Amino acid sequence: MGFGGVGVFNQTGGTNTLIQPGSVNDDRDAGVLSICVNYGGTGTYNLSGGSLTAAGVVIDAEVGLGYGDEFDGVGVLNVSGGSLNTGTLEVGRPQLLGSSQAIMTLTGGVVTASDLTVNGQLNDQAGSLTAASATIDLGSMTVDGAANCATITLGYIGTLTVNGVLTSGNTVVVGILPGFSPQGGTLDGAGNGSTTGFVANVLLISGVIQPGNSVSAIGTLTAQSLTASGGTIQSNFAASSGVGRNSELIVQGTAAFTGPTTFDISAPTAAAFPVGTYALLTSTGLNAGQPLASGGVAPGFLPTFDLPASAARNSWSIISASQTIFCWMFSRARQII
Repeated sequence: MGFGGVGVFNQTGGTNTLIQPGSVNDDRDAGVLSICVNYGGTGTYNLSGGSLTAAGVVIDAEVGLGYGDEFDGVGVLNVSGGSLNTGTLEVGRPQLLGSSQAIMTLTGGVVTASDLTVNGQLNDQAGSLTAASATIDLGSMTVDGAANCATITLGYIGTLTVNGVLTSGNTVVVGILPGFSPQGGTLDGAGNGSTTGFVANVLLISGVIQPGNSVSAIGTLTAQSLTASGGTIQSNFAASSGVGRNSELIVQGTAAFTGPTTFDISAPTAAAFPVGTYALLTSTGLNAGQPLASGGVAPGFLPTFDLPASAARNSWSIISASQTIFCWMFSRARQII
């Protein structure tokens, strides 16, 4: 729909099945639902009841020419009820020259896909979203409800915001293998770690983990486990009425640093910031080169810190000439700066 003009399909019940599998490499193959096909087309599918079954669903099928938005298609999929079952679900194609205008919004119902790719915008506000694997390269995915994706990979400049819950046992891979550029991807979000702000297992290869649900927000993000071989963990700081607060990453299980990783401290000027001790990461089992009770340093990579230019190290109470940047609190199992 939206082949070259404006197309809208409203499904409130019944069954809609694209029966011939076809290949998702050709948007016009039987079995594939294409929402917006040609430049300038606008397609919208509204599913509020019944069932939709397809070999593949492609939203915003064409790549723009880079001369302006008028050359790009606009594809929208709204799911507020019913069920969508598909093999592949593509929310936007890589818009290397143009701009992706593919939007999927889930406010109810059940969506099940074997493979999910996001190069546009996917807003999971409520309902159920399940995918065996998901890749977010040039787009963004926000989970305010619940999602069950066995593996989610954030590459290039993809962003995953989890203010809701990812199913326990899921794995989020932040970044891609060295040799690709950019090697970004951002994981953020915040919540209580139980019903909100839970991201399951996290592999940090490159890119950024940013507790909080925006670039400068203060918040707590909770992971089931963390393995960091590179990349950055950003902690935002703020002060109000003489009280300092900061973002924190809580890891319910093991947090292992197996490669060089950086904590990026985003804070007001050191002179104006309250002196104190601020937890950046909490884990029940930390392997990050922490000091041992018997002396020496445990195996693991000791992350480095990127402090604001105005923040002299002696302005942070836990840091002095005689102390290591990482200080292991044995009794509280807490890693702090």
